[in-house]
Amino acid sequence: MNIKFVCRFFVSTLGLLSVIAWTNPFDMGMIAENRLDEQEETIRERIPTVVTIVSPTYNTIVRSYLNTYIYRRPEQTTAMLGWAAYYFPKFEKALAAEGLPTDLKYLAIVESALNPNAISRSGAGGLGNL
Repeated sequence: MNIKFVCRFFVSTLGLLSVIAWTNPFDMGMIAENRLDEQEETIRERIPTVVTIVSPTYNTIVRSYLNTYIYRRPEQTTAMLGWAAYYFPKFEKALAAEGLPTDLKYLAIVESALNPNAISRSGAGGLGNL
């Protein structure tokens, strides 16, 4: 897999994680380990450079999600990167055809972690949990 794609995907995902942080009132920072201390300054510098439809922010909730994706569930992150290479071009084509922002493709990460067999707590299934 192309390392530039992986880096762009990760940085773009930060923008989406800021949406999660804005909508999720639960402070996940108390759960995850604080392993990002050494990279914190670099992360704070890079987040404003992310170009998405949402203004990315960095706070304890985003930090917690980063800890989870990088340290607590690296196998899930690896799987998401693999699925992203397959699904994102299809999502982008469909979204562009409808005149919608292609950044909406990241909602599938929030809803299903790009797992096509995901089932939500409410019984919704698939990539978008519809």
